[in-house]
Amino acid sequence: MKRATLLLVLLAGCAVPQQQQATLPSYPPANLVNPQPKPVNVPPDPLSALSPDIRDAILSGTNKPLHEGISTLYAYSPHTQPVVNCAVLRVTEVQLNPDEHIKKNTMTVSPSRS
Repeated sequence: MKRATLLLVLLAGCAVPQQQQATLPSYPPANLVNPQPKPVNVPPDPLSALSPDIRDAILSGTNKPLHEGISTLYAYSPHTQPVVNCAVLRVTEVQLNPDEHIKKNTMTVSPSRS
């Protein structure tokens, strides 16, 4: 009897345990994970608002100053520094865009040449 009990205990230990049902993790709804892209507002062609001379200079890639009446327009380049020539008894006005500003102590004036 002891042998039968021992044999039963050994066989019970080798028995295959029943597999439990695996629980799937809960996922968030797809509309929260992948929201709809925001619409992009494309403004009208900004070149159409410019004068023909400026538009042609931009499209051709010319970096030369443009003369329009009594005004001289310099092309912007982050790698160059334009030189504005001034004269005695002449007004020189540097006009910046609303989003541009001059940093403190960065504008220099060289001595006049006689």
